[in-house]
Amino acid sequence: MAKVLAIAGMHRSGTSLTANWLHNCGLNMGQNLMKPAFANKKGHFEDWEIVNIHETDLREKGLHTTGLRTKNRQIFLLSDMSEKKLLGYIKKRSVEKQWAWKEPRGTLYLESWKKNILKMRCLAVYRPYNEVVNSLVRRTHYTIFKTKIFRFKNRLLLQAIYPLYIRREINNYAISWIKYNQSILNYKKKYPKDCLLFSINDIKNKNAEVFKIIQDWYNFDLTYYNFYEIYDKKLFNDTVNTFSYSNKLLNMLKSTSNELEQECII
Repeated sequence: MAKVLAIAGMHRSGTSLTANWLHNCGLNMGQNLMKPAFANKKGHFEDWEIVNIHETDLREKGLHTTGLRTKNRQIFLLSDMSEKKLLGYIKKRSVEKQWAWKEPRGTLYLESWKKNILKMRCLAVYRPYNEVVNSLVRRTHYTIFKTKIFRFKNRLLLQAIYPLYIRREINNYAISWIKYNQSILNYKKKYPKDCLLFSINDIKNKNAEVFKIIQDWYNFDLTYYNFYEIYDKKLFNDTVNTFSYSNKLLNMLKSTSNELEQECII
């Protein structure tokens, strides 16, 4: 049976960097990978087929396909149709001895993946909430003001109401950070032997130790690849503007942060 690794984490948490590194260490992330873009210049390392499965399921649930507006939804399980597509994808990759997948939205659907790949292991990555929210704000600003992704009229409207729009989005991003990381924490508590949790700073600064832990944990056939051949500090902006949150939301952010730090392997 193939050894399968899921790389989970909130958007902008370093999962692409982690997947890029492990892909170069010999863990195949897929055949039809999303190409690099302005927000991920070295690649996303997401298989388009998986992206489409998750996006379609979110759309069917009446949610934004980015997975950044969860509307306090508590349970994320794939619909029967989406699960059928997932089983088709798993079957295609079953010829491989070991493989991995990475797609941030999949963090919400870990239970559905585990149901269909009982021996799947999960490598979860977290990044401090203010860094993630800042990164998403920078990406949103660039998308609205520097690209033509939105239609002309929509772009003009978003530019005109940007201060109000981004204030709402900051709250959405913070709530999503909690939802994604609570999904990881819940999964780790349910399957403690099948989930490792690292901070992205540990991966950046202690990657040789992280590599050994991963390899020994699941006996992957991997060869250490120099992490610093991939990591570009200029592309991983740690600059943080502190945003204001309601007391309730701030307490939830801090509480989740504390839980993550306690469960972190290093």
